[in-house]
Amino acid sequence: MEVAYITPPARGRLLDIEVFAAEGSRPMNSDVFAGKWKQVRGQAKEWWGKLTDDDLEKIDGKRDKLIGFLQERYGYAREKAEEEINRRVA
Repeated sequence: MEVAYITPPARGRLLDIEVFAAEGSRPMNSDVFAGKWKQVRGQAKEWWGKLTDDDLEKIDGKRDKLIGFLQERYGYAREKAEEEINRRVA
């Protein structure tokens, strides 16, 4: 189970939502995930072989999109997809 915390926005910025996994892993906001995605994108195909190059393009560093693709390709429940991502990308 995940709990979302909303941090106060910096002047002129939208709210950043940081997600904390129940196991106590580090928060990962959307900007952090996007940055890590650039680093691990090549490995993602190795980890999740059912994802195509086109899928990886569509994901474009967006965590929710990756969750959706993992659910679609592997039949994972949302929680299972989030656990997979946290384990690999954290």
